[in-house]
Amino acid sequence: MKTSTRFLCSAALLAGMAVVSPAASVFYDNFDGYADQAAFEAAWTPIGTVTPLSATLATDQASSPLQSVRIDGTATTGQQRNQHSFAGTGPIDTLTTISFSFDFYDSNPAAAPYRQFSVLQDGTGTATGQIVGMGLNNNQLASASGGNFYMARITGYTPLAIDPDGGPGESGTLTSGMFFKLNDFASSPLRTVGWHNLKVVIGTDDGLSADFAFYVDNLLAERVNNVGTAAQFRSYDYIRLGSGFSNAGNAAWYDNFSVDVTAAAVPEPSTVGLCLFGALALIFSRGRQRRQA
Repeated sequence: MKTSTRFLCSAALLAGMAVVSPAASVFYDNFDGYADQAAFEAAWTPIGTVTPLSATLATDQASSPLQSVRIDGTATTGQQRNQHSFAGTGPIDTLTTISFSFDFYDSNPAAAPYRQFSVLQDGTGTATGQIVGMGLNNNQLASASGGNFYMARITGYTPLAIDPDGGPGESGTLTSGMFFKLNDFASSPLRTVGWHNLKVVIGTDDGLSADFAFYVDNLLAERVNNVGTAAQFRSYDYIRLGSGFSNAGNAAWYDNFSVDVTAAAVPEPSTVGLCLFGALALIFSRGRQRRQA
């Protein structure tokens, strides 16, 4: 009885501590449900600066059949851009993370980074952590900051000249909110033509500041820790697709946007109750053995 009770309780508690609840999907769109351009624009509001204002619902490229969204190449004028609002994620805490991901088609990896990106945004926040973006931007050359990698930004964060994870530091003039290279680790993928998944997981290990883990094609590519303060934890509530700027004539496609919230599970009441019952049974058994001795 003693051994089995100890084992059962320990296993139950360890299981309760280790299990993570499935991610709750806050937003998902693969663009396959839109009948035409008008239906797409009804959901994704055009916010471009020069006609045509909207990205294009496209079938010439798609990460998942049959449709994606294309931002056309423009050299000197404004770029198409769209935004989609959704119910807020709620802020992170030590048991809750927020993930944002999408598929990105890089049409010209031989070119210098051009302004093609998408952002997750807190529409009511300001400054630190309000915007998290991934893709490409022209503030750095392909050879800068360790090489030709994909890029990201966090408002309020200034990239470091010496990377704490041992990866290449950022070169050039370092400013708050600038795009930085996703290349902390040897496995970080270089730019190549075709579809790539870009993802960020936002969390906090101490409840005092935010931590960001960036992935390229499901490989951890960059970590940025201890950004801002707990007062600046965000509830994100919309996505912007496209940069809204010219892109040196390089088109790009976007697909499979998702925003998920994952909360660590706590032991169910039945698990805790089972452990308490086992502990009481063990105490009673030991007491009876002492009396009989």
